[in-house]
Amino acid sequence: MAQYLVVLGGMPLEVTDLEIRDLSPPKKPDPDAGKQKYEPTERETTALDRYRAQKATAPAAPRMKVTNGKKAASVAPDHPDKPLACALQAVGTVSVDFMNGLLRQLANAGSHGRQLDEDALNFMLSVVIDIKPKDQLEAMLAAQMAAIHTATMTFARRLAHVETIDQQDSQALPACFPFVRTGMMPGPRRFIAVES
Repeated sequence: MAQYLVVLGGMPLEVTDLEIRDLSPPKKPDPDAGKQKYEPTERETTALDRYRAQKATAPAAPRMKVTNGKKAASVAPDHPDKPLACALQAVGTVSVDFMNGLLRQLANAGSHGRQLDEDALNFMLSVVIDIKPKDQLEAMLAAQMAAIHTATMTFARRLAHVETIDQQDSQALPACFPFVRTGMMPGPRRFIAVES
């Protein structure tokens, strides 16, 4: 039997190997021990391969960072090399002025009041980038698609939460379709006239 000299609290103690024990906390059992590892199906593997191939050919574009200040908000690429990040946006332009204007318009289209929404901006920018515009005109059309989609989904959400037809008429219809005029005829019937 071996003897050891252990210093505990400044006091030397002699202990034998029978008295030494592990004082570390007990290890928790692995909850996945004994479970078989999940194997994706052939269909899932095909979908993952397609996703990886698409991701490899997608334009490299950093996210935009929104900083909401007390007086104003700012939008900048979340990338250490700002000029490179603007070039990486792949929006079909080399003009910094166009890029700044497009980013500002997308940020405003996705904002909630005075607060710019970083997620909404990055979503709309990803729509523009995925369309792969070849020039500024295509970039503007892609931005309009992204903005219209965002507005449509916002009003669809609002429409889903109305409780009466009056709320539906007063909130959703005029906001979604400004070119549609609603009017009341005498009696309970309603009509919708589309102006061309």
